[in-house]
Amino acid sequence: MKNAVIILLLSVISLSSYAQTQKGKYYVGGSSDLSFVSQKMDYKYDGDSMLDEKVSTSSFKISPSVGYFAADNFLIKLSMDYEISKVEDEKTSTFIIGPEATYYLSDSNIKPYLSAAIGWGNTQQDDLSVPATAYTLGGGVAFFLSEYASLDLGLGYVNSTLTDPNDTKAKFTTSGFAMNVGFSLYF
Repeated sequence: MKNAVIILLLSVISLSSYAQTQKGKYYVGGSSDLSFVSQKMDYKYDGDSMLDEKVSTSSFKISPSVGYFAADNFLIKLSMDYEISKVEDEKTSTFIIGPEATYYLSDSNIKPYLSAAIGWGNTQQDDLSVPATAYTLGGGVAFFLSEYASLDLGLGYVNSTLTDPNDTKAKFTTSGFAMNVGFSLYF
C-alpha cells in the first residue's frame, strides 16, 4: 500500500511539473540583478580599436517579461531591461527591449534552461542619448515552487554596443558575464 501511494504521488508531481512549460501556456516573469563586475570595454572608430581596457562596473537592473510557450519547454518572450550603472565615475541609464527564446531541458520541478536574447534601445548619460544594441547568451535553473511559479537563477554572457548617432563609425562595446535572480508565473 505504501508503495502505491508513493507511485501515485510521483505520478501527480510529474504530471503537474510537465504542465508548467507545456505548449499553449502563458508566462509573466521578472528578474533583477545587482552586480559588481569587471568587464572589457572597447572603443572602435571605423573598425580600428582606440581603447581596450578592463574596468569595474556596478549596476542594478530590472527585467520584466511576458511570453508564450510555442512548443513544450520552448518559451518565446518579449523582455525589457532597465539598468542604472556606474562605470568608474560615470553614471548611465539604459533601456533595452527585444525578443528572447528559452528552452527548458527537463520535465521535473527543477528545470535547467538555455536562453538567447537580442534587444534594441538607448543609453542616457547626462544630456547624451545614444542608440544601443545588446545580446545575451546564457542559462540557468528554474526551481518550480508550484505548478504556477518558479524561482530562477541565471548566468549569461552579455554584449552591448553603443553607436554614436552623429558618427556611425564610432562604436563603444562592453562585454562580460552577469548573474540574475528572477521570479516567474505560468498560466
